[in-house]
Amino acid sequence: MSTGNNDELGGTIGGFPPASTLDPQSRSLYTSIIIILKIYPVLILILGSFGNLLSFCVLLRAAMRRYSTYCYLACLALVDVGVIITFCVNFISLYHFNYDIQDEPFPCKLFAFSIYFLPQYSSWILVAVSIDRVISAKYLRLAKTWSKPRHSVLVTFLLGLFLAVLNSHFFLYENNSIKQRNQQQTNTQTNPQRILHNDSVIERFLSSDSFAHQNEHLALINSFSSSVHSGGSGGGGGTGSNSDSSLSYAPFTPSPTQSVSRETILQDQFDNAITIKSKSSPLFDVNAIHCSLEHTEEFKGFYFYWAWIDLAMNVFIPFTGKLKEK
Repeated sequence: MSTGNNDELGGTIGGFPPASTLDPQSRSLYTSIIIILKIYPVLILILGSFGNLLSFCVLLRAAMRRYSTYCYLACLALVDVGVIITFCVNFISLYHFNYDIQDEPFPCKLFAFSIYFLPQYSSWILVAVSIDRVISAKYLRLAKTWSKPRHSVLVTFLLGLFLAVLNSHFFLYENNSIKQRNQQQTNTQTNPQRILHNDSVIERFLSSDSFAHQNEHLALINSFSSSVHSGGSGGGGGTGSNSDSSLSYAPFTPSPTQSVSRETILQDQFDNAITIKSKSSPLFDVNAIHCSLEHTEEFKGFYFYWAWIDLAMNVFIPFTGKLKEK
């Protein structure tokens, strides 16, 4: 793939830094990531949705609806379809059409809610399936009264209600990226030159154009002082020669030591500014969740605790219990 294509991909795809800030090696890496993100979600959406919907249709057959386990698995197939759609649709919209569904307030909150709620729901349905199988295998008397389709529907509903309440706080957060974008557009309209040339004052002062501009001023001062000195010495005999010491101007040339010291300091500052700018490459997130704790300044301190709660509800409690069961 050519460099022009790399620039186009890196500059137009959301979630990535501008192509102009990337070195050639990073551009090729980001281009590979973008290609994967364009192909992988489409395959998963087609194959995953087809497989889960086919499982749902099979599990709802009359011969299987009589068993509670198959009712759990039928609900699990639907939830997994929701998980696939939640993860893949935004990738497809973002990396194929350059449109983020999180740009709208309510879809942003619904996306954040679904991306946490549905995986947790899927894990806990697996827990319900495991418990139902244990009751059916070891507690036959309890299985006659408990392992029934209507009980599986009730348990599934209660699990979904509990997890929905647990994740309902995502509907309270606002999309700060929309505010930042609106503020940036306002700044662009009021002061477009500042947004267009988004450099710091130090970088502009230490730029090569600034050095050239300063050298032009020094050259003008030197030429002016030289002309005044030559005019005073050759214009009027003794009077002119006597006035050289008071009226003539010496060329504005700094001493060698001061010039070298000043140029060294300025060069060091310029190198440091360039180094800082090159090291502070913008980070990117291919699946950023804008309406969440981590992107909300007011509740950002609680994200650490929520991450552990989500990890416990999604991984630790469900699957650790299954390992102990074995």
